[in-house]
Amino acid sequence: MKILGKVRVTGLIFFGAVALVCVLTWIAKKEVSVSDAGLGENTIKRINAHKDGKVFYSSLSNVLSAAKNSKVTKKYYWIGASQLYAINDFRLGDRTAPYIVFDNLYKNDIELFTLSYPNAYPSEFLIVAQHILANTKADGLILGAVYDDMREKGIRTQISKAVQNENTRLELSKSPFGKELLSQSDAVLNSYQSEKVGKKATASLMDKTELAITGFIEEHFNAESIRREGRGQVTLYIIKIRQFIEGLRARYTRDISNYNYPIPEDRYAQNWMAWTEILKIAQIKKVPVLIYIAPRPTDFFPYNKSNYKKFKKSLRKIADFYEASFINLEDLVSSSMFGMVDTNFGFLVRDPFHFQGQGHALLAKEVTKAVKRFNNSKFSHK
Repeated sequence: MKILGKVRVTGLIFFGAVALVCVLTWIAKKEVSVSDAGLGENTIKRINAHKDGKVFYSSLSNVLSAAKNSKVTKKYYWIGASQLYAINDFRLGDRTAPYIVFDNLYKNDIELFTLSYPNAYPSEFLIVAQHILANTKADGLILGAVYDDMREKGIRTQISKAVQNENTRLELSKSPFGKELLSQSDAVLNSYQSEKVGKKATASLMDKTELAITGFIEEHFNAESIRREGRGQVTLYIIKIRQFIEGLRARYTRDISNYNYPIPEDRYAQNWMAWTEILKIAQIKKVPVLIYIAPRPTDFFPYNKSNYKKFKKSLRKIADFYEASFINLEDLVSSSMFGMVDTNFGFLVRDPFHFQGQGHALLAKEVTKAVKRFNNSKFSHK
């Protein structure tokens, strides 16, 4: 009996270990990670390095360092949001638009540095652009204009850190709106630092020991990352089940044909000042700027059409005033190339932002052509 009991225990341990390995392997091999979940159905992040250099950056200090160490003659900076790194229905060989543009330009002794953050918006673009222009040589800036971004607010910590740089701080302080962004960024950094110090001060010996052990196994085995990913995947499945059940009712009872995402006037005004400020400082520093209206689908674009039209017209007008290049690429990518997303309707609708690899190729082609015109003193406007 004792022998039989030991065999049972050994068997349970063995099969438990095998099951654990299977689960961990499943989690590790998931193509769509939890961090990609917000990008939409079957849309993933693709931040690939090029054989000749890094394409995407999130750290402002890293991009400055890379630019200063680069041997390439001309340097351009593409500042944007998740549309630049997200690919829907990924197929083998698909590349993001910045990767393709990097490849196209590098052959001509031009290097592209892309800074792309999820849900980034004009006020954050201004801080990033000012940080670049205040600290390194720039031969051009590329900025995608997305109407939805005009409703965003709240500077994130990783971008707020730019104001710790003396040059950046000095340049931002030269305008009333820049001073306002400085104040917001300082508040974010102070809150972050206070929270960090508070956690450290109240940490017990057990907390410190657990942190050290967790850090060790994460560094050597990625165990913590896998655990977080696994927990997130389980949560995602639960959410999908709930959305499916809710969607059965909502699909046939909810009319979204005239639905609009609201864009508060105060936030629009703040971000409009940011656009103006970016163009103004670039003109002063004689740095060419390309602004493009980002591709969007037509079968579901939940914004006030009149206000969106006004936004495009006004942006073209200030681009002309500050001698920036402006191209409208809104109809470049067909609706069928965009993915699907659940925006809390209870069922999937057309994703207004993220598209397939073919769409990235189309965007890259147009941006490449526009950047090659940066050698001219004036830009031809479309």
